[in-house]
Amino acid sequence: MNDAHDVSNIFHLVYNDKKSGGDGVDGSGGPHHDSEMERRVTALEAKVDGIKDTLNAMQVTLVKIEASIATKDDISKLDIRLNTIEHTMATSASLAASDMRTAVLEERTAKLLTTRSAGVMVALAIGALTLVTKWHDIVSILHK
Repeated sequence: MNDAHDVSNIFHLVYNDKKSGGDGVDGSGGPHHDSEMERRVTALEAKVDGIKDTLNAMQVTLVKIEASIATKDDISKLDIRLNTIEHTMATSASLAASDMRTAVLEERTAKLLTTRSAGVMVALAIGALTLVTKWHDIVSILHK
């Protein structure tokens, strides 16, 4: 028979322990019904009940945490929304800068000569030059 399935040695140990007055478990030779054992088992059972209560409370807490915690999918959606907001803000900042440049250009353009204002200025200059060149003739006509 295979050693892995040979249990005759175990039966032999238990049988020998029982013959010597042992309980067949630890080979201590103590009586089968240890009064101290009853007290210890009762204490262990009470502790196990306390452990069960603690585990139940932890399970309730875990359910609450699980209900309120963000999932990987939730975080992925937030990441997409943040990227969209960043893009919008960058676009807004770019538009604001563009609007600012446009306002500056409009202000500078308003200060430039227009065709009408250039025509008026040329006419005034021609009139002033004419007066200067014809000044002597004008003065002599006025004195007559």
